[in-house]
Amino acid sequence: MSKISKIELNFPVSEKLDMVNTLADSLKCAVSSSVNVKVKCINQISTTVKKYINGKAVDMAEFLVGDESGTSKLTAWGADITNLTAGKSYRLENLSVRQFNDIRHLNTTTTTVVMEINEEVPILEGASESVEAEKPSITGKNCRSQ
Repeated sequence: MSKISKIELNFPVSEKLDMVNTLADSLKCAVSSSVNVKVKCINQISTTVKKYINGKAVDMAEFLVGDESGTSKLTAWGADITNLTAGKSYRLENLSVRQFNDIRHLNTTTTTVVMEINEEVPILEGASESVEAEKPSITGKNCRSQ
């Protein structure tokens, strides 16, 4: 008869889900992928409006965010709107890659975490209003499928 014994395994864990993408790399991920970014909130580009999702009113606003790879629209929902201020830098976790009229952008989700950070995130000089992905990747860098 075999004897089963408990063995403790000690090895380093690399948490790939903790990786942070540039905006350009994030927008190369498949639509609906979940990504983490460090960005500077440049400004709010739309007023807060109410949208109805499944019969429930939810606030929505759009922001322009940037990093060293360029800029992108960020659609923020609910409480995430009040957690973003122009001129401040943030680590945003669990954003969703979205696409509208063939242009990719990022959305907050119910699991998004907004953390203000003390470091100044540099923004690419002369960056346009939107970073467009070259060719979408099925398995983009540091992307997580929903």
